[in-house]
Amino acid sequence: MNYTLLRNLNKGLTREETEQLTDYIISTYNVIDYPAAIRFFDTYPDMLRAISSNIGSEHDLNEIFLGKDDRPYAQMTRVLMTVCGYLDIHEFLPLSVERKRELFAILRKHTGAKSRQIGRYLHLPIEMCFC
Repeated sequence: MNYTLLRNLNKGLTREETEQLTDYIISTYNVIDYPAAIRFFDTYPDMLRAISSNIGSEHDLNEIFLGKDDRPYAQMTRVLMTVCGYLDIHEFLPLSVERKRELFAILRKHTGAKSRQIGRYLHLPIEMCFC
């Protein structure tokens, strides 16, 4: 099912008929097993409250933006992969603070990123960002 098909199905229908068709499609093709889902939350209202509490929270990140551009972060990743030989960001995040300070110097040399951006990228404490 796609939007074109839905528009064609709704063509010529009244608003009430469109809503009935929508209800039918949702009830027929819905993949959620509501009784099973409710068992995870004890009651239907608890389930709705849990879902409502989580919707959109993935966008509510309390980030401090350091500039208007995220290109320095891509550039830092590229440098760590090409100059230092890392294959993935997960390889250098758990490194010691000492090693991260070495990477800090490399990134400072090879990128135009600000010290604070490099520090945040490497997950260094703010006082180690040489700001």
